[in-house]
Amino acid sequence: MKLLANERDYYGFLAVGKLSIKYNIGHRSLPEDLVECQKISEKPAIMRAWELYHLGMTYSARREWHHAFNDMTSYQLQIAAAIATNWGWHDRTILILGKARTYDDLIMRFPLAYENTIKSNVNKQDLGLSLTYALTRAESTFVENIRSPAGALGLMQVMPATGR
Repeated sequence: MKLLANERDYYGFLAVGKLSIKYNIGHRSLPEDLVECQKISEKPAIMRAWELYHLGMTYSARREWHHAFNDMTSYQLQIAAAIATNWGWHDRTILILGKARTYDDLIMRFPLAYENTIKSNVNKQDLGLSLTYALTRAESTFVENIRSPAGALGLMQVMPATGR
């Protein structure tokens, strides 16, 4: 069980809890590489994604963003994740870090997006802040206007009848 407690995943954290030892969160920020960031930012697909994203054409922006990563290394994907974070495009950050298999920058992987909105609603509805962020990340990866095939809406993917 001690060996399992060294893992930073669900079972590792369960083992840590059972052993009553200190959690090893293991946050490490991604490196800042301004030269590589500039190169990636100048890729045509990234530039198109930026323009489309800022025009509110999110679907098309996502397609361009996805197309940009066909030939990138894990390191370049990490830099692209930092670019998406700077844009406030949290779902792309989370997805691209998964594709890069880079899990150490916990601030990028678990952003506190929509902080004012979430905090005010957590207080109004008497919900737990951590649980609300976990649910929001799991259900929508912070895509505010998402709609599921079943009809669930928004950051927490609430069904309209439940929301009412």
